[in-house]
Amino acid sequence: MDSFIKTTKYQLFEVPVPATAAAGQRIYIGDQPQLRSQSGQQVTIQGIETFSNQAITRSPFSVNVAPTAADIRNAILVINVAGFEDLQGIPLAALNRIFAEAGANFVPFADEQFLLNNLIRVDWTKSYVQLNAAPSGAIAYLFGVRYATDLTRIN
Repeated sequence: MDSFIKTTKYQLFEVPVPATAAAGQRIYIGDQPQLRSQSGQQVTIQGIETFSNQAITRSPFSVNVAPTAADIRNAILVINVAGFEDLQGIPLAALNRIFAEAGANFVPFADEQFLLNNLIRVDWTKSYVQLNAAPSGAIAYLFGVRYATDLTRIN
């Protein structure tokens, strides 16, 4: 199956996690204005990915480091669509497509990009990362979102 899509728009954002976060804690993503449908513009989410410290060492938005392989394995993503948690328990390992070279530590990765079926009305403020274990320290989960906009449709 060919899972490659042509990207017209891409947004990288961070979800900062404090060093004091505990197992089971929900870390809410917060508003992502670029990825929110607004009057006169509908945003359609097409795919999402995440990155470990093997791909990028620090968040470009803060001083936080990127998550380790263990941090990637120890978290899940929940995406709220139109008020419902339609996408629950997505392992972050399923969203990570960059892995270490031979001889380096193994980082979980997926061969295929995690594609979404043209999601509209994603509520990022109600979407979150849930920790299965405490993080390795203060980190920032990084998410890359592929999306499209439609100026002719209004939610």
